[in-house]
Amino acid sequence: MLCRKYQIGSGQKKEKQLSKPVVGHFRALGVPMKRKLREFPVSEDALLPVGTPISVRHFYVGQYVDITGITRGKGFQGGMKRWGFAGGPASHGASLSHRSIGSTGGRQDPGKVFKGKKMPGHMGCEQRTTKNIWVYKIDPARNLMWVKGQVPGAEGNFVFIKDAVYKKPNPDLIPFPTHFASPDEDLSALEPITVDLGTVDPFMQE
Repeated sequence: MLCRKYQIGSGQKKEKQLSKPVVGHFRALGVPMKRKLREFPVSEDALLPVGTPISVRHFYVGQYVDITGITRGKGFQGGMKRWGFAGGPASHGASLSHRSIGSTGGRQDPGKVFKGKKMPGHMGCEQRTTKNIWVYKIDPARNLMWVKGQVPGAEGNFVFIKDAVYKKPNPDLIPFPTHFASPDEDLSALEPITVDLGTVDPFMQE
């Protein structure tokens, strides 16, 4: 099966804040300027017409997703916080080196510090993917999704959500290629969709 790339845009941005090639890309397709662009691999039968809106109902409650984002920036951190080093002795035999990383190399041979050595440095602001996040609730009226798990990044950051790789969704429940809303549908009248677990609180379970 052939694999194609499908670009999805999110947010709004002024034309003067974008480069000319990006502006020309949007103009050629006849779509508004977007703040973020991301490509997703799709199969040949999953391609959508240009400008098709994708809402939160592309997913269904109870499925698992993978969420990618930029982690929180921590600034310059030492070896104990950045890499989980144990540090030096807390009392005997230590003088102003309780949190130091210790030795970084060998003797005259190799006579250098190897590249990639775990040392103090800048921490955070890296792309990370949290896998197998459980979708607990979906609100079509506000286009919101509730999940159970860790979401990388600070509040207000953009994240990229896709179907989980390891815990794949049920093909009988997921809308393929996406959910198409009817033209006369009133989104404000739609109620949130929640996983039916009875009286069990999913966020209190291990």
